Order: sequence, then C-alpha cells, then structure tokens
Amino acid sequence: MSTDNQVSHQTVRWIHVTDLQLGLGKSAGNDNDTIARSLIEQIASEEADFVINSGDLIHGAHADQTLETIMEYWSDYQITVKPLKGKSPILSAPGNHDMTREDRSMERYCRETGRADQPPYYAATIQGVHVVCLDVVSSLHRGGFPKGSKQEVWLKQELNRLPQVRGLIVVGHYPIFLSPDFYGRFSDSSLHYDERTGQEGVLLPILLKAGVDLYLCGHLHTYERTRYDQLTQVMAGAYGVAYPDLMPYQPNQHCQALDERQCYVRYTLTKDAIHAEAISLQGAVVDAWSQALNRD
Repeated sequence: MSTDNQVSHQTVRWIHVTDLQLGLGKSAGNDNDTIARSLIEQIASEEADFVINSGDLIHGAHADQTLETIMEYWSDYQITVKPLKGKSPILSAPGNHDMTREDRSMERYCRETGRADQPPYYAATIQGVHVVCLDVVSSLHRGGFPKGSKQEVWLKQELNRLPQVRGLIVVGHYPIFLSPDFYGRFSDSSLHYDERTGQEGVLLPILLKAGVDLYLCGHLHTYERTRYDQLTQVMAGAYGVAYPDLMPYQPNQHCQALDERQCYVRYTLTKDAIHAEAISLQGAVVDAWSQALNRD
C-alpha cells in the first residue's frame, strides 16, 4: 500500500466502523444487513480521508456454511462498501468471522480486501497518520497476540522505524481492555490487560513504548471508550446485539463510556489534538472527547 510521509498541520478526518457482519441478515432473518448498508452510506457522506474497519466484515466461520454461502457474503460486503470506493481508502483488520471455516484460513479475507498472497497485518501512512492493522484472531481464535510470533517481530520493527508522523493508530478486532468476566472467553492473556493482577500481556507494552495514540477494536458489539496511560482504546459497535450480560456489568476502572447503540466513530486530527465523536445510526452524538497527541 502506498504511503504519504509528508507531515503537515492540515486537518485529517477518519471513520472507525466494525462488526458489519454482512450475511447475518440473511442467515438470521433480521435487519442487520440493511443497517450495515445504512451505516456505510452515512459514513460515505462524511467525506473522510480514510475509513478503518476493525473486523467481522462478514458473518462467516460457521460449521454449516458452504463456500457458496461465504462467497455470497463477501459479495454482499463488496456491494455494501461500494459507496466508499474511489472516495475513502478502507483499512481493515480481520475478525473471527472473516476466516474460512474449513481451515481457519485468512486466504480469502486477504483476497477480498486487496491483500492476496500477503499477510493480513500491514501498515500505511495517510496524510501523516500512521495506521497499523493487526491480525489478533488467526493464531488464537478467541483473540491473542502470542509472544515470539512473526507478527510480533514485524510490529516491533514497524514501530521502531516509523517515519515522522502526527498520529499513530493500531487496529485489532479483539479489545485489550474488557471486563474480567470475559477473560478466557474472548481473549487470551497475551492480548488482554488483566485489571485484577495488573499484567499487561504481550501487545499492550509494545503499544505503550511506541506512544500509540489509539487502539481501535470491536467484537463485543457495543461502543466503549477506555483510557490507560497515554493510550485510548475505542470499541465501536455496528452489530446491534451486545453479548449477554455485557451491558449490566460494572465497567472496568479505565472505562469512561459504554453504550449499546449501533454507531461509528468519527475522528478529526487538528494541529495538536485528536477530536472524536461516536455517531449513532440516527445521526446523534453518543459520546465526544478530545486528547492531545503523543507527538507533535
């Protein structure tokens, strides 16, 4: 992917969406796919410089799905994101539903996202904003970032050789910060921060050392914002059904906002700060905040 390493103080805008799960509407007989299309159409009207999708582009990875069904879902996804084509580059990280069921392979996901015969993890710089998209699903389906993996080596090298950038974003499908009730169910200890013991796992220390501004994720089907040290984790929510018992739980000590509505998140980078707004399907601002940049 081509990069733009020229740093200026111009305003940059990007959108974060996740868990569109195209095909779910057909399999479950609900309005998920219609909502996904509405979200993308709304995002297309934002005139963003780029769009980040943090996984579960389709509703795949089920035992009874045929290749024909999977290809139909990918076709639905391509049709859904067509309003963005030619307007805003889409930077995607794979989700657990994006893998082919038979072998848990990322091969088809990479083909459908323009990365045929390449790793599902990569980085790109757009208008001074450096975005690193990670694969935190294929090595451990419940979510993980194993120590000593090729991806870990690559990530450290990528962050150590950064060009001059204004903003630094890392994208992964599974969250680093989540309720302890979900430890072991949706996340391996190599990925999640354990608030009971203070153990940071493998990925988080790498991000903190590099001064990453944002970690963008999804998977739990809700909107949540969490602050830890200089890092903000943002979980967006497009699929409208939160996991059972998610909403009643007491948010962890780092969580600042929690909302079940379907939304995307709009970011605006100015001279010295990132300003963000979570936007519902109805166009309402669910949450808003600003944070200073970790570099200037």
